[in-house]
Amino acid sequence: MPAGPARRIGVPPKRVSGIVRGRRGITGDTALRLAAARLTTTEFLMTQQKAWELEVARDAYAGL
Repeated sequence: MPAGPARRIGVPPKRVSGIVRGRRGITGDTALRLAAARLTTTEFLMTQQKAWELEVARDAYAGL
């Protein structure tokens, strides 16, 4: 599934797969590539990235 979009933005399919599955974050580089391909905006992606990082942190600190 991620091979087509990955090719379109010039990144390895594993990177797109990891992002889609929530196993890796979105870097500034990937956000810029997606925006350049007119798939979304960098602002949207980086806002989502911050939200994801906060969720991961909350889960990590839930037991404290």
